[in-house]
Amino acid sequence: MILLEENRTKYILFAIIFFLVLIGAVVVFQQITINNLKKDLSGKNEAALNSQKSTAINNPSTVQAVKKNLEDNIKEIKGVITSKNGNLLTIEAEVVDFSKLSGLTEDQLHQSADSFPKTRKNYEASFSDKTQPPSLKPESLSVGTTIMIESDELIYKSNHINASKIMVVADQAPPPGTSLEDQIRQTKFIGGIIKEVGDKYFVVGTTQIDLSQTKDTKDIEAGTAPIVAKYYKVLFDDKTQFTDKGPNELKVEDFVRAFSSNSVYSVSEFTATKIMGPLSI
Repeated sequence: MILLEENRTKYILFAIIFFLVLIGAVVVFQQITINNLKKDLSGKNEAALNSQKSTAINNPSTVQAVKKNLEDNIKEIKGVITSKNGNLLTIEAEVVDFSKLSGLTEDQLHQSADSFPKTRKNYEASFSDKTQPPSLKPESLSVGTTIMIESDELIYKSNHINASKIMVVADQAPPPGTSLEDQIRQTKFIGGIIKEVGDKYFVVGTTQIDLSQTKDTKDIEAGTAPIVAKYYKVLFDDKTQFTDKGPNELKVEDFVRAFSSNSVYSVSEFTATKIMGPLSI
């Protein structure tokens, strides 16, 4: 009897110990599972946070810096003559729309100002016999002509400017009804930075709207259309007109505008009819 009682006690103790070990194993497994879930959630939250950071639209200080840089440096406008009274021209020009800069990404804010969203603004521009170039003919400045004006004044701080230089860009504005997409495709000049100086050519780096990835012309108007970098090989010959410095004076990192007799959007090489620069940007 005593032996049976001892065996029964051992079995009970063994059962209790086994049960406690089983409970401990379950607790440990649950704790490991909870820790793994915490790590997984932490990783997902960190990934989501990093994703939010990477898609942050921009830094407000960058917007203000870009705005100030334009206000304090730009003395050039391109626009269409809408009226002429003696030596006073009224110009409808496209300028950067500061109210829309906050809608650009950080990368877009570091692109050329040519790619920023635009708005139309009217200027009064006066010219005289001192306005360059000396070959400028006042009769060539007729209503409807597209011109480029270099001003004595900062164009974002004044609506009245004195033209130090006037260049005729085109004989007339695009025909009424011409879409923005067609206007871009028909562009006959580029503006960009010289990346290489070669024998009778420059390599000019610029940006342009990627029409193949633009789904709506409203994106072009809003300045949110995709932008791509592009490099042009700009050839020049004895017939090319240099309005500022000669080909031997222009150097890498100078900003220039190069004009062609044909559309330049779909090509990567052309012979320039005229090269302006270096220009301030």
